[in-house]
Amino acid sequence: MHACLRITETLDLIIKFLVDERVDNSNGTCAICHKDIARLIRCCKAFMDPALDVLWETQSSLSPLIMCLSGHFWTLEIHWSGRVVVRCLHLRIIMVGC
Repeated sequence: MHACLRITETLDLIIKFLVDERVDNSNGTCAICHKDIARLIRCCKAFMDPALDVLWETQSSLSPLIMCLSGHFWTLEIHWSGRVVVRCLHLRIIMVGC
């Protein structure tokens, strides 16, 4: 890998350029493809930290964070309604005795 790609600021600019390219959506929402950033994370250890930072900054919901927990804490239901896919993430409440 070229030495200039080991500079954190350079990597940040490259990754944020990828984000800026994807934000141009008709309804103004962030249309970034998280798969592209995930590929950068797996590509090289030097890319991992800056790409992870951007990946977590651009999440549109808490679902990916909750899905990092054990499967005992949540369930995911997917319903098909015509052409619309509805995803429901259900959390389980954990009661801890005093």
